[in-house]
Amino acid sequence: MLNLRQRNIVTYLIEKQQYVTIKELASFFGVSARSIQYDLEKVTDYVTEGGGELNRDKKEWRAIKCI
Repeated sequence: MLNLRQRNIVTYLIEKQQYVTIKELASFFGVSARSIQYDLEKVTDYVTEGGGELNRDKKEWRAIKCI
């Protein structure tokens, strides 16, 4: 189960429809980059279990996109 911020991250990624950096997410949500990294681990597991996918750009590992 995702916490509120993690659910909001999923919503943000779906609405954004483009790559965003961890730094951008951290700034938007007012938390540290490490907190976002932890959240993204949980979000990735949750989305994958539901049949979705998060795509990371290989050129910049920090870039995240919800497909």
